[in-house]
Amino acid sequence: MRWQVFFMVLFCSACSFDYGEQAQDDGSKPDIVMYKVDYVRMETGEPVVHINADVLERYEKRNTMAFERLSFKHFDKHTGTMRTTGSAETAQVELDSGDIHLTGVSLDVVSESATIAAESLEWQDNERFLTAGTDNLVNIQKKDGTNITGKGFSAFIRDRKWEFSHGIQGIYNEDDD
Repeated sequence: MRWQVFFMVLFCSACSFDYGEQAQDDGSKPDIVMYKVDYVRMETGEPVVHINADVLERYEKRNTMAFERLSFKHFDKHTGTMRTTGSAETAQVELDSGDIHLTGVSLDVVSESATIAAESLEWQDNERFLTAGTDNLVNIQKKDGTNITGKGFSAFIRDRKWEFSHGIQGIYNEDDD
């Protein structure tokens, strides 16, 4: 029995619960990482966004999600009709605001019969505003033959208006309807 007590004391004195100074979680490492993801966001029982991505990372402290190599579909929440389809190399989604930063992006806007391609785009959800940086090249092609490229792109979705600030070139076909 003495030997058991001796080994128990020896064992306990050799253990330490002091693991040194732990690195603080600054939110730079994802809390969840998933591969080959099929993500559907629902509102009132209907799909609003459907995303397929090679990688999804969720950051709880920053309340963001990051996607890599993704394709997506956006549906009208009232009618269920598809509004936009697209693809991007990356997407950074701010979960609180719904704002999204996309890189290597191509969008097909169904209602406008238009495709928008850009190095990067920013979506501001509350304002319903889509923009690219001042020096980022953006191309818009429509089925009617319109093909415009420029820089300083912005689109006001509520008003269905878009504009470029400079470096504009291409063909614009005006509908007579």
